[in-house]
Amino acid sequence: MDASQVLDLVMSRRRTAVGPLVVGISGFCGAGKSTLARHLVEALPGAVRMRGDDFLDPTRSHRRSTDWGGVDRERLVAEVLDPFRHGRTGTFRRFDWATRSLGDPEPLPRTDLLVIDLIGLFHPEALPSIDLTVWCDVAPDVAAHRGIERDRRLGRDHEKLWHDIWIPNDRDFAAHFVPRERADVLYEPSLPLDQPHRVECPDPMTSLSARAESLLALHHRSTPVVLPTVWDAWSARAAVEAGFEALTIGSHPLADSLGSGDGEQMSLDEALAGIARIARAVDAPVSADMESGYDTAPAELVERVLEAGAVGVNIEDTVHSQGRLRGAQEHADYIAGIRAAADEAGVHLVINGRTDAFKAEEAIPDRLAEAITRLNLLEAAGADSLYPVGVPDTATLEALLAAVSTPLNVTAHPVKGAIPDGLDLARLTELGVRRVSFGPLLQAALGAHLDEVTAAWR
Repeated sequence: MDASQVLDLVMSRRRTAVGPLVVGISGFCGAGKSTLARHLVEALPGAVRMRGDDFLDPTRSHRRSTDWGGVDRERLVAEVLDPFRHGRTGTFRRFDWATRSLGDPEPLPRTDLLVIDLIGLFHPEALPSIDLTVWCDVAPDVAAHRGIERDRRLGRDHEKLWHDIWIPNDRDFAAHFVPRERADVLYEPSLPLDQPHRVECPDPMTSLSARAESLLALHHRSTPVVLPTVWDAWSARAAVEAGFEALTIGSHPLADSLGSGDGEQMSLDEALAGIARIARAVDAPVSADMESGYDTAPAELVERVLEAGAVGVNIEDTVHSQGRLRGAQEHADYIAGIRAAADEAGVHLVINGRTDAFKAEEAIPDRLAEAITRLNLLEAAGADSLYPVGVPDTATLEALLAAVSTPLNVTAHPVKGAIPDGLDLARLTELGVRRVSFGPLLQAALGAHLDEVTAAWR
């Protein structure tokens, strides 16, 4: 892929974007970030570039740090990226190099495409607010050599800064945050932009496939995989930092975080935007609760879920738009369609097939028998795990486990134990449960502690 193909990629994303698009370009100092950003903006009518140098922290610029602390990502996100991506007006302030302070407020540019080039950009603080990440793939020593030579040609006396600050900062940031691995596109600016370039664009499906296989493997260990149910980038990062290997995104807590409601009261676009922010924020496999599928055809749903970065889905049989329970075979057919679409995409999307047979309002004479029928059909349709919600007691759980061979998912409260009967992890392991998620209960458990942690301040 050459430079024109990078341009084509941005143009394609621009055409299909459901809202304003942010392209983030990063790399080591001297790697050619600003050159590429200028090239893209010149070729894309209406696009606006935000210079990375405009977002330095006046109190910390030109100081040693392990996270490029002199880059004011918080201000970039709060004043520019978040308002821009949500269609809000506002103002932002540039760093004034002459006065080493922030300049006067300026209105946010009106555009549908923003290109930002910045060192230290691929950091958890900023990644959730970037739609397409491009890494200028130049080795640090080569980038530094280029940057030093450029500054000499321009008469800039920065050599001490290069050796004492910028090169060590680059090295430490790369070691701590592996920004290259977080890029959607690896771009090698080895030649001037008016000559052919080689741009390496890692096949996103390759990375997704590897994560999906990792998530699937977690379901086949001797102990259950515990997937904390998260709702935003903060909760996702906190769960990963706590040691969890993979995550679920719950529709209920995600909706709560947006001021919406569960049961597909969010739009599909809103749900996918939240999923994408979370998937970009962590280096761990993520499964997403897609409720009953938002009345979306399997092929389209799979395409959009994978594009958002999730490698697993939870699909239930309650059709919220119609207020009914899908028929057993109808639900299995929908799951089979998702499996076929994922196979066509080359990613083993991990499907958690859910049934609400125990909690549905419909009159079901024998709920256990109905649940088993539905779970058996979901197994045959290609589900990787089975999720009977609202299991009433341990005896029923044991009957379900005896009736299926596919890993079974239970809901748990992180403090009070699993449903049913408050079972702990050891007991779930003995029974043969292979997957545990928290649904909305992790968010609720944390919320319940708010009184306690803020008591001294009221």
